[in-house]
Amino acid sequence: MSDRASKALAEASLPGEPQTYDARSKRSGVPLATLYYRDYGRRSKEEKAEGQ
Repeated sequence: MSDRASKALAEASLPGEPQTYDARSKRSGVPLATLYYRDYGRRSKEEKAEGQ
């Protein structure tokens, strides 16, 4: 879990902050679509390359 998207998903949200991909994206700087796809199981490019 060394990539930014996985770290952003694992971090606890701030009090009063909505638990949405949009809020996490804005806070972490990771694109919203990347967070969504990583949460639903898509591997990072680095992980995919290691498996080949």
